[in-house]
Amino acid sequence: MDTTIIPSVYMYIISMLAVISCFIVVTSWSATKLNNLDGVSPLSRKNKLSPYRHLFRIICLVFCGALFTSSLYIEFGPSVLKQDSSGHLVLGTGSTFCHNDCINLPTIYKFDNYVPLNGCVLRITASAQVSEANIRQLAEQFQLTNRSSPQSVEESYTILRGKFYLSVNDTELMLQSLFTQTGCEQLELYSIPILVQHYLNARLNLFGYELSSLPQISWE
Repeated sequence: MDTTIIPSVYMYIISMLAVISCFIVVTSWSATKLNNLDGVSPLSRKNKLSPYRHLFRIICLVFCGALFTSSLYIEFGPSVLKQDSSGHLVLGTGSTFCHNDCINLPTIYKFDNYVPLNGCVLRITASAQVSEANIRQLAEQFQLTNRSSPQSVEESYTILRGKFYLSVNDTELMLQSLFTQTGCEQLELYSIPILVQHYLNARLNLFGYELSSLPQISWE
C-alpha cells in the first residue's frame, strides 16, 4: 500500500482497530458463555455478541489485511532514523513505528587504537555515538526512499565501518605528523585528548556521529 496515501497516524489507528476487532471475534465465537458460578444463576447465558460474529470476522479481516499489506513496521532499537509525514528526519528510540524507510543505526562505536610515535606507542580509547546535530549528514549515508524493508543495524554498520576507519586513521596520521620528531618524554599527555577530540569529532560529524566523551590517552 502506498505510504503517501495512508500516513503513519492512520496506520496506528488501523493497527489498533485490527487488534480490537480480532478480540471481539474471539469473544463472540460461541453462542453461549459461562456465568459466574454463584450456585444460583444458570451455568451459561446467551452471548449477545454472537449474532454479529460474522460481521466482526469481516471487519477483522479488512483491518488485518490493510495492516499486513501496508509497509508499516515496528522497529525495536535504541537509534532508528526515519522521515516523518512532513519529510523531516527523526531519530526514534525504543519501539518505533515506521514504514520501509527505517534505518537502524549502530548506537555506539568503540575505538581502541595504537599510534606508534618516536620510540613509544600511544593508545587511544574512545566511543562515538549518533549526533542529532548532524542528522542530515547521517541520513546522506543511507538510502531512505524506495526501500523494500527497514535497514538492519548490521547493514548500517557495514556502510559506516569504512568511514569510522578513515576517521581514526586520519587522526593517527595527524598525531604522527605533529609528534614524529618529538621525544616521548617531551610530550604533554594531558593536552593530547583535547587535540584528538577536536580533530576526530570534525571527521565523525561528516557522517553524523560524534565522540560521546573525551578520549582516553595512555602510553603502551
